[in-house]
Amino acid sequence: GRSPLQRVQLPAQILGQIRPGRPEVGVALTKAVADAEAFVRDSATEALGEIGPEAAGAVTALAARLEERHTSARDPVGHALEQIGRPAVSALAKVISGNSEPARDHALAVLTRIGPNALEAAPAIIAFVRREGELRASDAAFALGEMGPGVLPHVVPLLDGKTTLEKIVAAVGRRIDEANPI
Repeated sequence: GRSPLQRVQLPAQILGQIRPGRPEVGVALTKAVADAEAFVRDSATEALGEIGPEAAGAVTALAARLEERHTSARDPVGHALEQIGRPAVSALAKVISGNSEPARDHALAVLTRIGPNALEAAPAIIAFVRREGELRASDAAFALGEMGPGVLPHVVPLLDGKTTLEKIVAAVGRRIDEANPI
């Protein structure tokens, strides 16, 4: 007979290739993201990433996996959320507002890679810096800078004379200039 891994991995891969023209595909994979077995969760996570933005219904379940104590889960989850893109931004912003430092770090990295499509997370990132202080300012500045010129209305009001926030504004400006040469 087949191993438990073989019984689950192939169906998850097939479901990921089908793409959710059928709602039950996304529902089944979303349920599998919370399975007790790590290999089931991982296979479902990978398949949802392959589906991309159409897997928007799974972002809450995937974002919850960033909180797992097994750090090996965070990279595939982050990759899947990145592939889902804009529909994952709100859930990632909630993770940044949470208490788990490793989960917040991973969510910030994913938002950085999503780039301009993550613009709605700018207020959560700014609140994160206000809460965490200067130690986290460079990561936040990079994430905000990757969002492009659209982030400026969120960042310019930070010029309130506080060094950390002024550094973020300067770093974001530099990053936008680098990404958008004249």
